[in-house]
Amino acid sequence: MDNALLIQKFYNSFAAGDSAGMVDCYADDIEFQDPAFGPLKGEHAKNMWRMLLKTLGINITVSNIKADDQTGSADWVAEYIFSLTGKKVVNKVHADFIFNNGKIIRHTDYFSFWKWASQAFSFKGILLGWTPLMKNKVREQALARLGKFENEINKLKPQNAILNKYKIQFTNEEFLGRYHKLIRSPNLPLDMFLEDYNGANLIQEFVLSYLNSVLLGEEEEVTLVSQTVIFVRITFNLTYFYQDFDYNIEKPDFLLPTLDFKQIVEAWLNYVSTK
Repeated sequence: MDNALLIQKFYNSFAAGDSAGMVDCYADDIEFQDPAFGPLKGEHAKNMWRMLLKTLGINITVSNIKADDQTGSADWVAEYIFSLTGKKVVNKVHADFIFNNGKIIRHTDYFSFWKWASQAFSFKGILLGWTPLMKNKVREQALARLGKFENEINKLKPQNAILNKYKIQFTNEEFLGRYHKLIRSPNLPLDMFLEDYNGANLIQEFVLSYLNSVLLGEEEEVTLVSQTVIFVRITFNLTYFYQDFDYNIEKPDFLLPTLDFKQIVEAWLNYVSTK
């Protein structure tokens, strides 16, 4: 890809709220720096954008994109509400880039920290925005937010792995004027069963509690029946799914390790618990 187009893709993705598109423009060993976060490398730089786009409603415009085989630059403007103070910020930024093998390997953003602080913190920013004390405090808070975000990502990695293993996707789809949280996978009995338990209390009381009773040895096995008449037989090692009243216990329609099923249920619980 032409490097000018690479920069354009980066900012088009930014404007669309597409963090995956942004970080796809970066090399694995990307080096990023700006006045707010300071220097960030590799996955930390990518996570910074993931965090910002997850929590920040932002309007992006870009201009003056220039690039050759090795370097490039752009001017961009970000308009958003700074969450800590509720103040509107219009931040004018100049970006320099270095490329290698079709990816950005170095990205440096330049902007007036005093002008940014004056908008974000009003009078306090006007008085103190030029001082190292305030700049260091803002950086400390920004890095703390990034660290918290990365801890949350790390907690979700086992769940993401299990969802990928069974090709499961959670979706929020509109039907008759209302949105419904659904599960999509190649395993229809699993999807139908979990969609019948689409509330946090239902999942905890009628699925996880019975799962745990088997895994803790309190019950040898448990059979659950969903509203759409999916029979689920939970044993210590395996969980079996059946779609008929007169099912053959030896011929499940779907089965999986019980520990895998528990991780899927916990991931579904996290999903339905989010707004």
